Amino acid sequence: MNLEQYPLTVSEEGILRKYPLTFDDLKDKLKKKYPNISFNREFCKVKKELEDPVKHGEKYCKVRYLNSKTKKSRQKFYNTEIIKEIGKRLRL
Repeated sequence: MNLEQYPLTVSEEGILRKYPLTFDDLKDKLKKKYPNISFNREFCKVKKELEDPVKHGEKYCKVRYLNSKTKKSRQKFYNTEIIKEIGKRLRL
């Protein structure tokens, strides 16, 4: 099978549909769903683990590099499923 005959294109709109939340959006949604949430060290640890592409692939988080050549500047976008998973792991 020659894979070159099947070009893959990924649109920015497609990525934003699957990962609609920025970090600020994520915090706002978490505050609304879990009013007693604390954005402390434990929260950061859970979030970082869910962002790990080795453990979870891109299930919860997608990194978008603003400069694809140097990969220095990046922004993370989150799938809404991360809200439930954070609540479950922090026992909220």
